[in-house]
Amino acid sequence: MSCLPSSRPRCEERGWSGTQRCGRAKAGTYPGYTYSEANRDSGLVWTPEELDKYLTSPQTVVPHTKMIYPGLKDEKKRKNVIAYLEQFGPDGEKKH
Repeated sequence: MSCLPSSRPRCEERGWSGTQRCGRAKAGTYPGYTYSEANRDSGLVWTPEELDKYLTSPQTVVPHTKMIYPGLKDEKKRKNVIAYLEQFGPDGEKKH
């Protein structure tokens, strides 16, 4: 995935700040990004479970999202992405 802490500026332009995903951020609320109405109104909070569903198939979880990512079908790879993201705090710094 290209939107992980090492590529933060690029991700923030797209509204995806992976460092703020797990367990903290509500979908569609990152400042400065114009989200689709579907994403903004989804009510999702990015828990590891919700992120797993979304990474599997964004269009299924949030129909009409403008996220064009087709999904990550490999469960082990999704778990690895989520575990990676959980290493970082909301400030983008690695947790100790």
